[in-house]
Amino acid sequence: GGDGSVLQQFTSDSSAAEAQDLPVLPAESGQNRVHWGLRTDGVNTVDDAVVWGYTGGPKVAPGTYTVRLASADGDTLRRSLDVEMDPRIEDVTSAELRAQHDLATSIRDTTNAIYDAIRTIRSVREQVRSVAEHASTAGHDALTTRADSIASELTSIEERLMQTENESFQDPLNFPPQLDNQYAYLYGFVAGPDGPPTASARERFRDLNEQWDALRNRLQSVLQSDVPQFNQRVRALDSNPVFVPAVGE
Repeated sequence: GGDGSVLQQFTSDSSAAEAQDLPVLPAESGQNRVHWGLRTDGVNTVDDAVVWGYTGGPKVAPGTYTVRLASADGDTLRRSLDVEMDPRIEDVTSAELRAQHDLATSIRDTTNAIYDAIRTIRSVREQVRSVAEHASTAGHDALTTRADSIASELTSIEERLMQTENESFQDPLNFPPQLDNQYAYLYGFVAGPDGPPTASARERFRDLNEQWDALRNRLQSVLQSDVPQFNQRVRALDSNPVFVPAVGE
């Protein structure tokens, strides 16, 4: 991107490509060709998320970009790449497409933050329950009530972030969409047709962000207050505390 950010990656390492869900870059002797669909990375959903909405990447706006090719010996080749306006698009400016890309990217990033929060919730909840179970086996039952309270609050937050009852793509008909799906609906509306974001889309994004901020604050309260207090009691029993994973782990 113009700010030096990485918009899309490819790798010739098939194992790394699979792990990161990246396209495999051909690396045969001679001339190779790779196709870029002019979109950046999409939403990194959790495995069991059932999403009715868009989870692909935002389209880049017209402009000049840099392609970097790193070789195995450490050399890096750089070339400029010009993305031009689609001649089939009428009455839309490059600035409007940039605004579309920027809002779509913000929605994608927020949706990714929600799925990172869900991963954290699941990791911490499993650890809290496991620590309490081991303590109970050793005759220390005092942690069980506190662990149940933390797990219950984490589950309550998770169920607002994602519809955990969904198991198939027909289930959203039967269960109300939670925050991740609501962002996905908006994401598809913004990232779909070529054109500037509407005022209603921006207003909807603000409304969803208010809900996300409230749930994120609840989660931070658990992670920064309840879990440390739980860990203090765990350490007093000479046991291993709960580890809160960093975002993206």
